[in-house]
Amino acid sequence: METDLEAARANAEKSSSLKSEFLGIMSHELRTPLNAIGGYVEIMELGVRGPVTPEQLTDLGRIKRSQRHLLSVIENVLGYLKLGSGRVAYEIGDVCVDDVVSSVEEITKPLIDSKGLRYRRQAPATSLVARGDNAKVRQIVLNLFSNAIKFTPEGGQVDVEWNTAESEIRIRVSDTGIGISADHLHSVFEPFMQLASPLARRSGGTGLGLSISRDFARGMGGQLLVESEPGRGSAFTLVLPDAVNQ
Repeated sequence: METDLEAARANAEKSSSLKSEFLGIMSHELRTPLNAIGGYVEIMELGVRGPVTPEQLTDLGRIKRSQRHLLSVIENVLGYLKLGSGRVAYEIGDVCVDDVVSSVEEITKPLIDSKGLRYRRQAPATSLVARGDNAKVRQIVLNLFSNAIKFTPEGGQVDVEWNTAESEIRIRVSDTGIGISADHLHSVFEPFMQLASPLARRSGGTGLGLSISRDFARGMGGQLLVESEPGRGSAFTLVLPDAVNQ
């Protein structure tokens, strides 16, 4: 009996390893042509191939947004695979919160505008600098923005604010979306949990963004917190060490 259990465990581990390897290869293969698509779109937008009409610029913008969305999905899959294998490396340094938020706003503004959402940014009077991995902080904030936009009905509102207190920097992204029930809050950071929701399936995504974001936050010495109420929206707060007060 013990031999059978060991054999079954070995087969399961081998199957899981092969699945992870396949997903990793496919993600890398998909990322290469998507990057090429983004490059060609930028060349066309600049008019290198000839004059571009306003209507064509609008279409190119839609192509670029779709390309960026697919890239973010692939990055989430790759991030999840790396977390599972323990191969995640962190390049810890100073991270300017203003720059991170501005770069994410540039990507998500067209999505906010297309849904007719109100957007409010509450920045402190002075620039704040956190300790973390710049790329991973940006990915976390992008995931939080994307979820807020995805689960907020047309005409709703998305807010972002950040401040510092007790040697911590807190970046809070909130919305007036569908919210999360109390009995689901404990599992919101579990991988693939979003896929259990019919609304989430219609909205797209892998269901990995929040799980990866929480693990990235912990890997940088921080945490990711959630507050939510059904019908009244959600608020996710990324907590990181304050670079000034370390």
